[in-house]
Amino acid sequence: MTTRLLVIAAALGVTACATVPTPTAQLEKATSVLPAGEVRSDRGIVAINMDKGFIGAACANHVLVDNTQVASIVPGQRVEFGADPGERIVTVSSCRGRNQGSASAEVTVVAGQTKTLRVGTNANWEYFIEPAVPGF
Repeated sequence: MTTRLLVIAAALGVTACATVPTPTAQLEKATSVLPAGEVRSDRGIVAINMDKGFIGAACANHVLVDNTQVASIVPGQRVEFGADPGERIVTVSSCRGRNQGSASAEVTVVAGQTKTLRVGTNANWEYFIEPAVPGF
């Protein structure tokens, strides 16, 4: 009985570290966009949907475009920011100095269009960033 409980607790502990895909409608809007992420008509919009979960919740995660911070986000939030057209590297990283992880993706930004990405963590506490499925 004790062994079974330990196995269940361990399995829950590992899966509790992964974030949960969260529909866009259930995400809070993040308002922490910096001047570098200003939305203008000559720029494209990049939206980041961050899954709900434990990892990354202790502080705001940094959102960078080409190594320049444009916004901050916590799990369960969505942030939209402007980016210049062209090939861009979008990175989401945990609080600087805490070494919890980061993930990057190459994104083609087109003026007047929105590109939506999903960010979360897996059971190994590793960040991932991928194109969002419509609605998520």
